[in-house]
Amino acid sequence: MHYNMDKFTLIKYLFLINALLIVMPRAANAYIDPGSGSFIFQLMIGAALGGLVTLKVYYRSVKCWVARMLTRDKKDSVDKLKL
Repeated sequence: MHYNMDKFTLIKYLFLINALLIVMPRAANAYIDPGSGSFIFQLMIGAALGGLVTLKVYYRSVKCWVARMLTRDKKDSVDKLKL
């Protein structure tokens, strides 16, 4: 995709990016305390288990749908044979 950008817009964006880089600090002197680490760990465990439950529910619904389709096909073929 080709963007048609004039020189003024390009200069405006470059000025904005440079201004943000000047204002932002170079290094972050921060740490993660043990409570935050365990919270992040719990979030990951919860997301993984939630994903597994979601897969289980969708697997069951697809499995039931396929079973209904197969039994309907067999039932239709038996009805056709009786005619």
